[in-house]
Amino acid sequence: MNIDKHKTAQVFASRLTYLLYKSDMSQSDLARKANIQPSTISYYICNRRKTPHAETLRKIAVVLGVSADYLIGLTDDLPEQYREEAKP
Repeated sequence: MNIDKHKTAQVFASRLTYLLYKSDMSQSDLARKANIQPSTISYYICNRRKTPHAETLRKIAVVLGVSADYLIGLTDDLPEQYREEAKP
């Protein structure tokens, strides 16, 4: 399986940004709850750092209530609480 690390980092940054927005959580809130540095979250969102190591990815996924696979784009299974409401 050939994984494009640059694309994975872009997907991670995009999904992380979306989940923070939908959960009304700041980068600092996430960092505190996941016990990681706030600058680390910022680096991921700004694509200045590639995808996180497994343990950091796990911590972020647990705090946000999503799977690590979703965060890095291996699945599109977004939990119900983050889905857009259907428009009539």
